[in-house]
Amino acid sequence: NIQNGLVQITEGLETAVYMSLFSPGDWFGNEAVDTPEEKLSSQTEQVINNKPQSSKNYQLLVQAVEADLKWLISNGNANSIDVSVTSGGLNRVMISITIEQDSSSNNITLPVEWGANG
Repeated sequence: NIQNGLVQITEGLETAVYMSLFSPGDWFGNEAVDTPEEKLSSQTEQVINNKPQSSKNYQLLVQAVEADLKWLISNGNANSIDVSVTSGGLNRVMISITIEQDSSSNNITLPVEWGANG
């Protein structure tokens, strides 16, 4: 949940997903990690902020989301991740993410404002 520009923090995967997709490389939490692989540097945010909103850039956004979330698979928190992007209207997209775990799946849908170039 995002209310008044603030993210509601939960103990579930939703918070980890959101932080992975929208944390800049200079995010203060990166100072506390042990290895470079653990640092967050959002490719998703880069696409949204630097590419115009168009259906041809949706695949770039899907690839960025997958790259930002690949740590969930390598750390064993997920077996697979499926991502899709659809238009949510002018300057808005819907990022849909399905995270498959051993015996369950989590569906996360994020309405996202596309950057200034949208």
